[in-house]
Amino acid sequence: MIIEIIMLLFSFLFILLGDKQLRKSKHLKVNGKRVEAKVVRHIISKNGYNTDRDGVTSYPVVEFLTEEGEKITQKLNFSTNPVIPIGRKINILYDPKEPQNIVLDNVLMQLFLPVLFIVLGVMGIVVFTLELLEIIDIIK
Repeated sequence: MIIEIIMLLFSFLFILLGDKQLRKSKHLKVNGKRVEAKVVRHIISKNGYNTDRDGVTSYPVVEFLTEEGEKITQKLNFSTNPVIPIGRKINILYDPKEPQNIVLDNVLMQLFLPVLFIVLGVMGIVVFTLELLEIIDIIK
């Protein structure tokens, strides 16, 4: 029973994370500015989730100019494997009121992953609720 409750909580967390990213993407799609950014370095973490064979996670740091000409340097909120080469140009959306608020300008990051998180969360709620009600028995 405790496992089912914990998994229900994780399922709700998945939905909340997906919804938060979907809202951020929608806000930036409507209010944001599209610019080209350049990868200038990587922040390396030894204990990340998207690690390579050596257990290293790389978070790209990009640099771009706002419409006002202000240079912004910001770490992306996701890790990459393989590493995006330094100097590579990528398209991002940024919030003119809060230029550090950025998202990669592609369908994968703006729509697919947030919706996947929401769908997995809903599936988890259904499965673990049925498990709690003893309608199905997948956890032995």
